[in-house]
Amino acid sequence: MKKNFFLILISITVFTGSCTNNKSKQALTKKEQTFYLEKGKTIAQQSFMTLSHALKKSMSEKGIEGAVTYCNTNAFPLVDSLSDLYNATIRRTSLKVRNPLDKPNKNETEVLNFFDNELKAGKKISPKVTILENGKVAFYAPIMIKSPLCLTCHGKLGETLSVENYQTIQKLYPDDKATDYSINDLRGMWSIVFDKE
Repeated sequence: MKKNFFLILISITVFTGSCTNNKSKQALTKKEQTFYLEKGKTIAQQSFMTLSHALKKSMSEKGIEGAVTYCNTNAFPLVDSLSDLYNATIRRTSLKVRNPLDKPNKNETEVLNFFDNELKAGKKISPKVTILENGKVAFYAPIMIKSPLCLTCHGKLGETLSVENYQTIQKLYPDDKATDYSINDLRGMWSIVFDKE
């Protein structure tokens, strides 16, 4: 009798657990997709504006060295404070990272490769949302090289990226991979994860 009771209890636990997991992995409805796309776009835009403003200010005051130093010491704390403000995990990642801490995880790598392949096929890429294994919602938005100013740190060595500037970059990022870009290239993406509401 006790044996049967425990078998039933285990079956109920497994069944309930699988139902819970399935529920957290369900696809987003159209309404949810729209909501999370807008939420993600707002957070990404605010994060970009905050970082961009601080970076331009640093560059105008201290040149490339000042901008690279600013990124090295302030980008993570700034993004962390925005993450706290929006109750989300905000990251910038790329297939070619400058800072090893920005290396993409498995999901991010898949999306970056998808964006890259779509671009190579001549297709337009746009932000997307998905539900993760843990039930959280991920927003991914491509970051494109749109300004010649970006190329002073991420361009082609000896052309848009000077040897002197690259030496400055390598002092702080000896394993840098984030160069050789041109206008309209995919630099990386915003990866923003938040709880499903």
